[in-house]
Amino acid sequence: MIATTIEQRVAQFKQNIFMKLHHRTLLEYTGQPVVSDDELFYLLLPALNGERWSDKQDLAAIGVAINLAALNTHELIEEFDATSKAQQLAVLAGDLYSGAYYATLAEVGDVLLIRTITEAVATISEEKTKLYENAQQTMDVWLQMLTTIESDSIRHFFKHYHLEQYIPFAENGLLLNRLAEELAALSKGETTLFYKALATHHDDVEALLRQAQEMLATTYENVVSTSPLVHDDVKEWIVSRIHELKTN
Repeated sequence: MIATTIEQRVAQFKQNIFMKLHHRTLLEYTGQPVVSDDELFYLLLPALNGERWSDKQDLAAIGVAINLAALNTHELIEEFDATSKAQQLAVLAGDLYSGAYYATLAEVGDVLLIRTITEAVATISEEKTKLYENAQQTMDVWLQMLTTIESDSIRHFFKHYHLEQYIPFAENGLLLNRLAEELAALSKGETTLFYKALATHHDDVEALLRQAQEMLATTYENVVSTSPLVHDDVKEWIVSRIHELKTN
């Protein structure tokens, strides 16, 4: 599967998600549902890599993607301040997406899948709470928290369908993407909640983030390049994305 085909598959999958979540008023004030191409790529990685992938799995993946949109939307809402119309609609959008993800997974007809994704959501919420409590932690612990927040829904999805071999790719790829987002925010003069948590205990947060990004990018590229699991065209796409995230 060449790079353009991978991108087309991800784009079509995203369109399927947007069709399920289309709501004119929410679209006007909050824009399209917040789910990144990186999240969708790693969610679809087994299928893109040639694994057997049924229609039910595709529907289940749409449900998980909607769940990601709900989590992302709630994270964008400013804490303790949902007074503006746009913010109130963002809250409603997050709630709408949460309902849509349950409904979509119900279509799959797999109660165990619903339970396992619900467990992932609970774990992610717990880790977000720990992350923003500002307790002193080592950088490794901070990064593990971020890994859980960014990829636990996909990790549970893979485990449910016995695709555990793809979990490290999703964890590393989405953590690398999050670190790039944090650095991009810093370059714009923005301070995220994660930055504030780190800054409570560390002086040069940007240097810490850049060091973590560089180490992870190097390690992950080596893992991908030498993996016997991932097809060459998928490897090329991932390695290209690693380089892109490092230079942005």
